[in-house]
This record gives sequence, C-alpha cells and structure tokens, in this order.
Amino acid sequence: MNKEQLKLIIISLALLLAVDYSYVHIIVIKFNGSPAIFGNFGYPIGKISYIRLIYALIIIYLLSFVVPLKINSPSSLVLSVYYYVAIVPYLSMFTMNLSANSNIYYIDIFNIFIFYLITKFFLNKKYNVVSIIKKEKIDFVSIFIIISSIFLLVFMYITYGKNSSITFENLLDVYGQRESFNESAGLLGSLISGYIIYGAIPFLIFMYKKNNNYLYVIVALFIGFLTFLTTGSKLFLGSTFLTVFLMIKFRNNFSHSYIGIFLFLLTLFSITLATSYNSFLLISLFVRRMLVIPAQLFGLFHEYVNNFGYNYLAAYTSFLTGHNPVSISHEIGNEYYRIGSSANNGIISDAYANFGLIGVLIYSFLFVFIFKFSDKQNARYNNLLTPLFVGLAISLTNSSLLAVFVYQISMLLIVFQFYNITKRIKK
Repeated sequence: MNKEQLKLIIISLALLLAVDYSYVHIIVIKFNGSPAIFGNFGYPIGKISYIRLIYALIIIYLLSFVVPLKINSPSSLVLSVYYYVAIVPYLSMFTMNLSANSNIYYIDIFNIFIFYLITKFFLNKKYNVVSIIKKEKIDFVSIFIIISSIFLLVFMYITYGKNSSITFENLLDVYGQRESFNESAGLLGSLISGYIIYGAIPFLIFMYKKNNNYLYVIVALFIGFLTFLTTGSKLFLGSTFLTVFLMIKFRNNFSHSYIGIFLFLLTLFSITLATSYNSFLLISLFVRRMLVIPAQLFGLFHEYVNNFGYNYLAAYTSFLTGHNPVSISHEIGNEYYRIGSSANNGIISDAYANFGLIGVLIYSFLFVFIFKFSDKQNARYNNLLTPLFVGLAISLTNSSLLAVFVYQISMLLIVFQFYNITKRIKK
C-alpha cells in the first residue's frame, strides 16, 4: 500500500464519519416531516454499526487499488469525484443499514467493483501531451461564446424563466424553479442550458488559464449565475467555483486528496453552521442534497428493480414500442418521494435498474469508450481540459450516463472542436 492509497483510506473514512454524524444528529432531526421541498420519503433513523464500519473500511481499502489516485485526465477526475461524492456516502448509508433488505448493499458494492475494475483496466493509456497554443488576446471564438450565451440566456428567460421564484433570501426555492423549468423547457431548453453550463462556461474558464486573464472567470461566473436563476440548476453553485479553483492550482496532475479534503471540510463547515449557528441552508443544499439523497437513491433504484423489474431504457425506447415513455427516475420520485418529479441517480444504479449486471457491464464499457476519446482530446490541450469535467463528474452521481453524454459531454467537446476548427482556418 503506497502513500496515496493511505491518503484515500484516511480521507474516505473521515468523510464517511462526517456524513454519518450529519445524518444521525442533524438531517434525521431537522428534515424528517419537512415540506415537499425536502422530499417526503423521509430519513429513517440510523445508528452506526461498528461491524459494518469495519466492513466499509475493508471495502475502501480494496477500492484504493482501482480508484484513480492521480488526477491527470477527464476520466481520472470523473472516477475520483464519483468515488468521493457517490460511493463514500453510500458506504455511510451501509454502516447505518438504512435499507430493509441488506442484500441490496452487497450487490451494489459488487457492481461498484465491476465498474471500477473495467475502467481501471481499459482507461490506463497515457496520450502524448501537445503544448498549449500560445497566449493571445480575446479572439473570435471567445466573443462568439459570450454573445451567444447572453442571447440564449435572454431567450431562455423570456421563454421559460419569467416566473422565477428564486430569491437571494430563499435559495431553497431552487427546487420549484428547476421543476418548473424542466416541465416547460423540453429538449430545446435542455440543449440550450447544456450548451451554456457545460460548453460555454468551461470554455471561458479554460481561456482564463490559457491567457492568464481573470476577465474570463468574471464573465463565466456572471453568465453561470444568471443561468442558475433561470433554470434552477444547483450544479453551477457547486461545480463552477471548484472548477475555477482546480484550474488555478492545476499542474498537469494532482492528487485525489484535493477532492476528498474539499468535500470533508465543506461537510464539517456545514455541520458547524447547523450546530453552532442554527443555519441549515448549506447542510441542506450540500450534505443532504448532494451526498445523502443520491446515496439513498442508490439503494432505492435497486429496491425498485426488486419490486417492479428492470426498466430496459423504457423512456428512450418508447418511440419504438408506441407506449408512453416511462422514466424510472420519475417512477421512483412518485413511488418513494411522492413529489411528482424526477429522483435521478448515477451511472451504476441507472445501469443496474435498466439491465441488471449486464447493464453495469454495458455502461462501464460505454463509459470507457466516451472517456477514451475525451482523454485523447484533453492531451491536445496540454491536459488543461481536465478540471472542466468537474460539473460532468458531479452530474454522473445523479444522472444517467446517456443524458450526461447528450446534454453535457457532447456540448463541451463540440465547443472545443469549434475552437479547433477556427484555429486551423486561421493558419
């Protein structure tokens, strides 16, 4: 066991215990029986089992051999973020045995190992790094990205966001605004917001690093915040600032520990605000919404399959069968949370819910295919695309791989392909 593995084990255990404490002493007490904005499924009372804690420690030790320890590519960043944001909180739920069926945990953990083993074996190729293009003034592509983003923002606000309920005093209204936007936006609205959040904003942050000009960051944050007010997408709040931080500190590769320590300290800060200052906003938006609920859903997707069978991508294949589309995330949202909206989850649980173990294998290889291409593109830009995948990594903890690819990864790659083409034309 090397030094980086030891770091992963210690940080993972610290984060797991912090989530356990948050759940037992704050979330169960504060948010059970809360209004629908918090979800009606509730939070079963949990108690840490020390035997299960030892099991979790063994699982973390074994995972330390397959989780990326150095972040030097989009795939390694996504896999590391997914581990800390999705897997460690799920192990926290495991230590408290919150599911009525304990076997669910062991099957899910087996699926997790399958996914990481496949990605470890097939995503270990190193690509030759190409030196970054020389520093330049604000160019045509940057101007086009900024103007098109503002134009599309105005269009989105006029078409979908005029009834925005988000205020500075009540950021929890984000849930109602997001649901309202999703219901009215449809495919066009999703593609526009995907272009802005996952294409335009990351590109501007990249241009900051390339030209060492903070103006790009200011514009990116401004556009992102306006998008948040229109769409209710909380991903902007969590990912954009982390992307900027990593881009500032990024030096071709960095340790996974940056991610784990950041999440651990943010969890501790959330606990401090809740226990010492009676402020529950951060623990609700970050710990409860970003870590605990996805961990709950990880098991609920499995439980849903046990009760109703596999979904077989019904929402995507309905045009072939002629049946009404059925989204498993909507079904779980209605069945368990009674909120009438989606309760999405990440790549592994989505794969299992659609096809079982075969689905985990298929999605794992699909992930490899997508990120082999992303890693190769990243090498063309001196590895500077890596931090831009933070938002995509977080999305994969609570969205299906197909949705993330269509609305997010493709947007980022299209924007940079457009940038590539303009550079070739200039030459």
